[in-house]
Amino acid sequence: MNTPTGFDSEADRRDAIRKQIVDECLFTIRENIRVHGATRTNEERRWLEVTIARELLTGMQREAQTAVYRQEIGEAEKALGDKP
Repeated sequence: MNTPTGFDSEADRRDAIRKQIVDECLFTIRENIRVHGATRTNEERRWLEVTIARELLTGMQREAQTAVYRQEIGEAEKALGDKP
């Protein structure tokens, strides 16, 4: 039975929203490359797409690295606090 929103569950609704966000972001990236590319070649498009993906992954890597460092610092502080 469908809910009033037309989705089977809240999880389905969230998944649909997330998919829409991803689809719109990809469209925006590709449209910007198409409109503003210097040469508008397939090679340039691919290079720009990969460069954008790399930048996004670099940001994610830094966030994950920071989380690991915070965890390690917390563990070290706890270990120091446990010592007499």
